Amino acid sequence: MPRTLTLIRALAFDDVAQALAANLASAGAEVVFVCDESRGAVDTGPYAKIALTAEGLGALGLAPLPDNWGWLCGDMCYYAAVEAYPDRDHYLLIESDVFFGPQAARALMTALAACPYDILAAQLARHDAPKRYSRGLAQLGYEPRDGCIFPVSRASARAVRLMKALRIRALTECPREKINDEAILASVALADGLPHRALESLLPQMFDRANFDTNPPHLFETQRDAPDPARAFHPAVSYANVLARVQSGEKNYHKHRLRRVLAEASRDQRVAIKAALQEREGKS
Repeated sequence: MPRTLTLIRALAFDDVAQALAANLASAGAEVVFVCDESRGAVDTGPYAKIALTAEGLGALGLAPLPDNWGWLCGDMCYYAAVEAYPDRDHYLLIESDVFFGPQAARALMTALAACPYDILAAQLARHDAPKRYSRGLAQLGYEPRDGCIFPVSRASARAVRLMKALRIRALTECPREKINDEAILASVALADGLPHRALESLLPQMFDRANFDTNPPHLFETQRDAPDPARAFHPAVSYANVLARVQSGEKNYHKHRLRRVLAEASRDQRVAIKAALQEREGKS
């Protein structure tokens, strides 16, 4: 039976990341955190960790790195994982703002165990127009309309080798182009012709855009306390983080962007979030 390593890409071991790890582990996943530690060490509790640093990635031939590599180049998690755990067949990469309830986590692991494809990702397709961070692919002979989203993806060891080769080409041949993780993964799947499948075609309810997309966010505590047995949620943001981001201006949180959070919040949470939004507007 193929061996899969489950990776959680995280900047911090917060409540959302802890719940994600616990539910995946209870579903039988071998969980390892991959953490950008360019700004300091991250404690991942009882879970194993792979630390990402510019020096470590450079030793793998991944240079010169862009200034924002920790955000732009999530595919680096795959390359570091293959280096640390070279005997796995597949590598499942999940971002730490994804939430699966216990039943959904079991359904995911069961479905993936029976799925032989080299690459899986949500919204994996050739789109009508180039994606923002895929345009530089044209310089490398790839199609800039190929794309996906990156919260949950899986790549075989063979796919990771091809992705790494493409990433090294991007870094060395067109270092000024901002080519992101989604572009690298989708290009290897669609242009290099590896067997691939969109996650929403494998698990339609779990990865439906109504609950799984890049925006708007969902309130983590609501999903945790009453988990949906069949759905994944992304982005899932804790109540404390919602308030902090509204107050700081991070993520440009405004009432429309937070519409699902407000719909899922308790009355007291909703009042506090709206008050923070009003205070923020008053300062702008």
